Amino acid sequence: MADSTKKENSNKAYQSAIRLHESFNMQRWFEVIFKHSQDGMMLFDEKGKVIAWNNALERISGMTSTMLEGRYFWDIVFDLMPEEKKSPEMYDFIKDSRDLLFSEKADEIVFMQEIKIRRPDGTTADIQQIPFPVQLDDGYGFVLFVKDVTEEKRKEQELHRSRDFLQTVIENSPDGIVIVDALGTIMSVNSTVEKFFGYSRQELIGKHTSELVVQDPHIRRHVRETMHELLEKGFATYETKHVAKDGRIVEIESTATMLKDEKGEIIGGVAILRDVSERKRVEQQIRQTQKMEALGTLAGGIAHDFNNILAAIMGYTELSLQQLERSSSVYNNLEQILKSTLRARDLVRQILTFSRASEGGKKPLELSTIITEAVKLLRALLPSTIQIRHQSNVQEATVIGDAVQIEQVLMNLGTNAGHAMQETGGILEIGLDRKHISADEAKNYADLAPGTYIEISVKDTGTGIDKSIQHRIFDPFFTTKEVGKGTGMGLAVVLGIVKSHHGAVTVESELGKGALFRVLLPEAEKDTLFQLQDNAQLPHGTERILFVDDEDFIVESIPIILKRLGYTVTACRSAVEAFNIFSHNPAAFDLIITDQTMPQMTGFELAKKALALRPGIPVILCTGFSEVVSEEDAKKVGIAEFLFKPLNQRELAHCIRKVFQKKT
Repeated sequence: MADSTKKENSNKAYQSAIRLHESFNMQRWFEVIFKHSQDGMMLFDEKGKVIAWNNALERISGMTSTMLEGRYFWDIVFDLMPEEKKSPEMYDFIKDSRDLLFSEKADEIVFMQEIKIRRPDGTTADIQQIPFPVQLDDGYGFVLFVKDVTEEKRKEQELHRSRDFLQTVIENSPDGIVIVDALGTIMSVNSTVEKFFGYSRQELIGKHTSELVVQDPHIRRHVRETMHELLEKGFATYETKHVAKDGRIVEIESTATMLKDEKGEIIGGVAILRDVSERKRVEQQIRQTQKMEALGTLAGGIAHDFNNILAAIMGYTELSLQQLERSSSVYNNLEQILKSTLRARDLVRQILTFSRASEGGKKPLELSTIITEAVKLLRALLPSTIQIRHQSNVQEATVIGDAVQIEQVLMNLGTNAGHAMQETGGILEIGLDRKHISADEAKNYADLAPGTYIEISVKDTGTGIDKSIQHRIFDPFFTTKEVGKGTGMGLAVVLGIVKSHHGAVTVESELGKGALFRVLLPEAEKDTLFQLQDNAQLPHGTERILFVDDEDFIVESIPIILKRLGYTVTACRSAVEAFNIFSHNPAAFDLIITDQTMPQMTGFELAKKALALRPGIPVILCTGFSEVVSEEDAKKVGIAEFLFKPLNQRELAHCIRKVFQKKT
């Protein structure tokens, strides 16, 4: 019994010794940590009075031992608070928090706090403080751990600022930015992408990128090929057509880059999008312009030969008319041939005008006559399912303009209306009226002066024009027609011609209700009008003319006409021959009429050489087309007049007299 008791006491003593040893070791460890920790530590008793603190606490708080010794937890914490945070209520709150450490709910409460302190020297710091209850030799207390997180907070704020800055850059980028996951599902977009496609951010996130691509086999194949390139190289630049929310086709240039994790696994991708729709439109315009330039060059080459053919037909027809009585049936037939030839000549001039080769001359025009001619052409051009009505509310409608160009305006508006009624038929109404534009009304038009205008109206009952595109219908190459059914130049040409005549053009239309175009042209002053002279009253003369052309039938026909007008004519088939004759006796001639385009020497070169030998000799330069010589260039070297072929008897007769009147 005694041995058993002795053994039990021995075990208890051993256990006590172990506990004492463990307690001693823990105390030693605590002292080491307390002393060498980089974080501040303060030990408080159960009443909240400070018992001990380490050097790190003084460094972090800026408080000295005299500021800490014998003080209470709440006083120390309150002193370190910024002035704007201090209040009686805050003091009581801190004081009461001590009781929570020893309550039954202490384990449920997270005591860690991040606060900003103001040190005694006025500097500030961000700290984390965590209180832990501990058992002391004489009861309970608690340790307050204090960690200086000022640098961490600064770096965190810098990171936030950098992130915010990056987000601002992304959000305000003129290029669209799309982030997708590994499967191509949209995860994030910037506001530019919203503008490109008309979808909100919420609508775009979650969509697959393929949902925005035009459903076209060729485009789909192109996208697949690009994706293979992206997987192989990690990046790719490509162009695709996308469909916006409102159905618009948006042409996008994309630069895509794969995103990979540290293991090299694909986790997504980022794409920079650029809307190149406008660039594509401009490129298309440039291509169309180049086509027009090529057409102009081709037209010029054809026009020269075609005008020579017309000149022969016109010349011999006029000669034949002079040999016949007006009552003859043949006379009437030849007169129709002459009218057709004049129309063919005007057609060539029209082609040259709109392929940039020439500009027609402006003179007083009676619009009712031009409209009548245009209506005849439109009746032949448009299908019988379209009725054409022509009404004029004015007796005289005279403007200063180019007849060919004004007729082109009517033809373009008329054919445009015909296209709108092609499937269902309808009514085309062409009207003529007078309209006074006041100063206030003129403000509603671009570059229109107040005054009296002649109004040409072209109204149809066709499909109409959507209001959303009405502002674009006068843009060059803009068209809603299928490929091959229009170049988009018709209305652009109308606007260009009308503006060159100091007028204006407007449109009123609704879908399904047809369209009404109004063209305003300044009315001519009464004193500008003139009466055209009849062929029987053609001016005559007795001067000596050197006539030059390389076409036989022109050299044969025109001199006969000139001789019948009283002139003495020397005809040559080349500029070289003409100059040889002229150089032997420059005084033998009063006028030179020369073609421009001839082999060996052009008419322009002949004129310069002749003027060098005899300054002041009048020269009339005739051409069907010339890129090299304009009317302005011709007059700079002393050429008196510039005529377009084929030569008309009346125009030629009046031009010759005009030259001699200038000389006198």
